[in-house]
Amino acid sequence: MVFHVLEDVADLLSNIDDYDVLYVAGGEAELLEPYYKSLSFLKEKLAGKVYVGSSMGAFLASKNYVLSFDCQDSDTKHQGLGLLPIQTLCHWNIEEKNKGNSNFLIRIRQLLCSMRESM
Repeated sequence: MVFHVLEDVADLLSNIDDYDVLYVAGGEAELLEPYYKSLSFLKEKLAGKVYVGSSMGAFLASKNYVLSFDCQDSDTKHQGLGLLPIQTLCHWNIEEKNKGNSNFLIRIRQLLCSMRESM
């Protein structure tokens, strides 16, 4: 088994055909969302592969999401890459506004996926 930590989007694009699994960890929305347009190739390139995303990595794969933590803007619907036709809430059990966030996404009338924080 070989692990490769990517340096940037160009590194991902040049190596993704050699991967069986792509894992995208969490991070800050302000730092990751600007890269979404340059990642539009992912859906096609992930055909037949496994994608695993935690926190921001799960948001990235979603059609829509609401940022999870109480200190973040939870009144805005963010668009992910739409790799999956789901609305995502991460860290469900540790945020105080989880019910309000889920109701916000349910009004969009799409499948809702909520993810608990591991203990």
